[in-house]
Amino acid sequence: MASLSVEKFSVATNTRGVPLIAVGKRYTRSSPTLQPASSRPAGAALLFVHGTGFHKEIWEPTIAALFEADEQHAVYEAWAVDCQNHGESAVANEKQLFEHPQLIDIWEYANALATFRRDLIRQEKVIVVAHSAGAVAGVLVTMFFNPPNRIPFSSIVLVEPPLFTKDMYQLHKTPMYAAVATMTPLRRDIWASHKAAKDWLMKRPPWSSWSEDALESYVTYGLRKLPTAHYPDKQGVTLCCIKEDEAQAYASGDEDFDALWRLNQICQKLPVHVIWAEVDDLFSKELKDSIADPSQGRDFASITRVAESGHMVPQERPKLLGKAVLAIVRGTPSRVHKL
Repeated sequence: MASLSVEKFSVATNTRGVPLIAVGKRYTRSSPTLQPASSRPAGAALLFVHGTGFHKEIWEPTIAALFEADEQHAVYEAWAVDCQNHGESAVANEKQLFEHPQLIDIWEYANALATFRRDLIRQEKVIVVAHSAGAVAGVLVTMFFNPPNRIPFSSIVLVEPPLFTKDMYQLHKTPMYAAVATMTPLRRDIWASHKAAKDWLMKRPPWSSWSEDALESYVTYGLRKLPTAHYPDKQGVTLCCIKEDEAQAYASGDEDFDALWRLNQICQKLPVHVIWAEVDDLFSKELKDSIADPSQGRDFASITRVAESGHMVPQERPKLLGKAVLAIVRGTPSRVHKL
């Protein structure tokens, strides 16, 4: 990110009676101060939302590729925000998270996104870009702004969104999904050092298929030094987002279905774009196709498939994903196309 200016911000949330901090970063070509609404420069602000087990910096390879390709400066700034039990936010909230196990749900993250939009992001054109479970938060954030025609976002981009009806969800779970759900609470989460962790991860799926930049980001920002409140007697490094919290996402509460219902409303009020991976690994093609249903109101502005990628598109093909997002910002994606 050497060519971009990076600034750090934090906001307070209290969705379920426990005060928490959400940490975010702002990426720009230079180092401007936050602009008042009366003097906003041209260009869109992008609000990036990460998936389960990740952190705001996992988006940096995509953000860097997007800015590099954006010769016309269609994008003025990018923001990326940690969920409160992920990344840097998990460290900031360590005491509260330890005292209140499984405190965080996707509504807490959506609240953080809404707070960043309301209090810090000044651009008139703001586009949400959300991956995987983060796509649930990327839709539910709109619930903090009602009625639907008052939503302060220009459009929403959903990358591999897990938004399906209950019937389709039960019928089309893939073997990979079942394996990930089973193995996540059992996964290794302690290594002797950051280097030892990287050496171990790069030899094993899914990390072995990631871009070098994405893996480096995960090791740098997704791991923290021990001891921690969770592991007070251990040494080395461990996950910022503890594996129990990561596994909780696969329990699939009603938030996914709440978000699908909300899509029925907001697709009529603002453009919603979907980006799928070319490889149907975590979700089947039948499941993916089921999200589009004009009879329910889910008529998408565009649907893109990113070549040679599976569910972890931001980690596997960040440059192609950056180009796909930029095409949406510029208003140039075809109705259904492949990158």
